[in-house]
Amino acid sequence: MSLPVDPLLNTKEVARILGVHPNTLWKWRNKGYGPTPVQIGPRRDDRTYRYRRREVERFIEQSSAEARCREPHRSTGA
Repeated sequence: MSLPVDPLLNTKEVARILGVHPNTLWKWRNKGYGPTPVQIGPRRDDRTYRYRRREVERFIEQSSAEARCREPHRSTGA
């Protein structure tokens, strides 16, 4: 069996990448926000969730695009 091409990251790794506390990811997950997690195993605790790197990157890109859309347009004052 070969390793997945898209590595799975744990909550602490993703929190570090996003610059948030691991508890923030837990709150986001419960609200259906943030990168989509993959649940590994039958337990329902933080140790069973992993994130695909591509999902984390997609979330960052999507969040960046949304932030750009919310920025007020500045006039050049010509």
